[in-house]
Amino acid sequence: PSTANPGFVVDPAQFINKTSGYPFQKFEKNVPLAVYDIDSDPPRRLAVGFLENNVPNGLVDGKYWPASYTLLSDAGTDNVATSGPREWLFIFDREYSEAPDPELAKEILFNPVPIIYTATWNRRGDVAFSPYADYPSNYDEMEFYANHINTVADTFKLTTPSAPTYNIETAKSDFLEKTLAFPNPYFGASPLEKGITDAFITFTSLPRTCTIRIFTVAGDLIRTINKDDDSQFARWDLRNDAGVPVASGIYIVHIDAPGVGSKVLKVVVFQREERLRYF
Repeated sequence: PSTANPGFVVDPAQFINKTSGYPFQKFEKNVPLAVYDIDSDPPRRLAVGFLENNVPNGLVDGKYWPASYTLLSDAGTDNVATSGPREWLFIFDREYSEAPDPELAKEILFNPVPIIYTATWNRRGDVAFSPYADYPSNYDEMEFYANHINTVADTFKLTTPSAPTYNIETAKSDFLEKTLAFPNPYFGASPLEKGITDAFITFTSLPRTCTIRIFTVAGDLIRTINKDDDSQFARWDLRNDAGVPVASGIYIVHIDAPGVGSKVLKVVVFQREERLRYF
């Protein structure tokens, strides 16, 4: 129990350590529930503890029994307020034991105590019938599923059933299989374009060095793009080698990557008339 108000004591026998704060008082069976870690196999029972607030709205009796929200004044029913009962339950990262654990016998707020969760529940019973109404009955169960957040202290180990293999020829063919153009078909505009004269198609999954040649369906070469950088992308601005916007139609794209291979794509272009007029 808290001794923040030494002039008010519900049950003086509950105070063994009379220092300020929330000092450890005693080790005994005074929590009417059991807590289990259901993530472990088999589930392990965990140690629990609680505190009580030594204030006029407190319920200091050495037992964990949260107040009913109808039992006290508005200030007293707030189980986290300094003027409330503060019947707080603590769940520790320690297996349950009936022997005292010195790691838990500490002032709980300012010492490294292995707390996993803190519960600040109120009961919803009507005290006109019983101060213990609506409290869980025997064999009632509640399950809590927590998000497990990774920290810098977490480590992961990945294993494979056999040693990894690498085949350069397979890697080359796989690389070109993923090469494509977007948007395709090109319908007059792309969400990536910023103005009426800013038109382009993007080729993706390209090797570092390659040559992109664009032909009409008649076989006329209209544009050559030489790529030599670390990016996997290259853009065609929908113009020929003279800088003139190409007409709407179907174009054949030949990608030649030295040491890797080649690939042929078909690209369909629908130009906007106003773009051609603007040019």
